[in-house]
Amino acid sequence: MFSLRAVSVCLFLYIAISCSTSSATWSEPAHLEELNPPYTNLIAANPFLNEDGTRLYFAKFESSPGDREIFYADLDPVNGDILSVNPVLGLSQGYNKRWLCVSPDELTLYYTLELSADQWVIQVAKRDAITSAWDSIETLTELSITSGQTFAPSLTPDGLTIYYSSNNPDASGNYSIWRATRSSVDDPFGTPEQVSELNSERGGIALLRRKKT
Repeated sequence: MFSLRAVSVCLFLYIAISCSTSSATWSEPAHLEELNPPYTNLIAANPFLNEDGTRLYFAKFESSPGDREIFYADLDPVNGDILSVNPVLGLSQGYNKRWLCVSPDELTLYYTLELSADQWVIQVAKRDAITSAWDSIETLTELSITSGQTFAPSLTPDGLTIYYSSNNPDASGNYSIWRATRSSVDDPFGTPEQVSELNSERGGIALLRRKKT
């Protein structure tokens, strides 16, 4: 069984480390001061751990007050200690960016862009190598709605199915989990559908993480 460090988030970023067995209990959460400087409003949230557990992507206010930008922290592969913290390169400045996920090869980044309080969209950025800046930034217009919020994207490892949350007014108007598929990673996603098995009258928030055995 693959053992992965996991992160729990309230308002600040914390980390809890498990043992190698799935039945073990989590350790006491530890506040990551390297990502959340004390006595500031530079709050970090929305973590996403890469496939081998050596890089943590997250969103944080770069200035106070300011817009939330996407950062990454390189982690020690042995003990998980934070080695460095850097902003991702290539994304345009401004607007809140959060709720992100990264492809297994770390060459494709999906994230939520808050255009206004009432309109959030999902964008995708690509790069040629892990050391390169992100570019080829596009909005997934096939998932966007005229007035409402689409956010918290999570994709299957092959990139062919996306799950996300939306308060699409054409449906219930509540926050619900939606799903869309495509034939290849170069194609747009097809018509989204609600995941009725997961949603309730009060709605749901998408959260999908890969499981490796």
